[in-house]
Amino acid sequence: MSRSSQLLAVALALTSFSARAFAQAPTPGPAAPPEQAAPPAIEILYHADLDGRLATPACAGAAKREGDVDYATLLGRLAGERADGSRPVTLLGGNIATPDLFGAGLVERGPAGIEALAALLARGQYDAIAFGHHELSMTPEALGQLARALVARGMPVVATNLRCDARARGACPDVRPSVLVRRGELSLGIVATISPTVVPGIPAASFKGLTLDDPAPAARAAIRALRARGARYVILMAQGPRDATSLDQVDALARKLAGGPRGEGPDVILAGGLAGEGAERPMRALYRDGVAPIAGSPTGTAGLTRLRLGGGDASPVIDTLASAGATPDADAAARLAAELTAACARYGAAAAPGPV
Repeated sequence: MSRSSQLLAVALALTSFSARAFAQAPTPGPAAPPEQAAPPAIEILYHADLDGRLATPACAGAAKREGDVDYATLLGRLAGERADGSRPVTLLGGNIATPDLFGAGLVERGPAGIEALAALLARGQYDAIAFGHHELSMTPEALGQLARALVARGMPVVATNLRCDARARGACPDVRPSVLVRRGELSLGIVATISPTVVPGIPAASFKGLTLDDPAPAARAAIRALRARGARYVILMAQGPRDATSLDQVDALARKLAGGPRGEGPDVILAGGLAGEGAERPMRALYRDGVAPIAGSPTGTAGLTRLRLGGGDASPVIDTLASAGATPDADAAARLAAELTAACARYGAAAAPGPV
């Protein structure tokens, strides 16, 4: 064989070997999908059932009760949560103004007292406020004044299942069915319902022209609209009666919403009214598979419920922050002191001590 023939044979052999090696090499599989980033985290601070218990009147001869914490101290706890420059979404549940002596006294003073109450609440910088049956028990004039005063200070009032007939009532309170709160590129929807079972306990003259619809369909419609507007998360503030049925009612509402169409249920339910009356201990959290978690609230000024949504957590992280030990908000403390001084001047020792 000639030299050129030998070189040609070697080249053909190498080509054949390369083809066989290429054919036998494993075919790479599909590329692994990129890891999805965890949804952004957002922090929510919530409390409800303030009941007008902003401070305990203690005029001459009445000592302050052991363990009393006023609203200025709760505001101090709120400020501590914002001290690092973060902007948690801050929500106030229903039953704000009454029946406690301090709040009721402000409401009874008329427009000036209601303005003073709204100015105190404005120190909380709430992103949304819900009403409860104590607000609906106020006179139509007082309820309207309170709603206007809160809205004027940048705190929208949400009452998703409340309807008002202006012809029957004269003037409707300034409330809305939902609020969309933005934190950077993240949007959080807020809805709030009041249980219709509270209606029998509301004076007929106060409730004139108002209707409380079934909370579930009202909430679904509002949540669907919020999702369409880009809400990444939706919070439902639910206010129930202050009795033993409250927990059962909010649990039933949560399960009813979970059984509805996808995207029409909340991510978390914040429930007021769960502490009941008297010394009954408030419920902190209820988890049920496939149902939005329910978080309760400390009553009065005792503390805050803190939630963290997203950030890789499979379920919302819920804990409680006690007000005790916080540095009181100086402005609120001065306002409370002035109101207490005025109350003692009007009523003397009869204004002390404690709630009625």
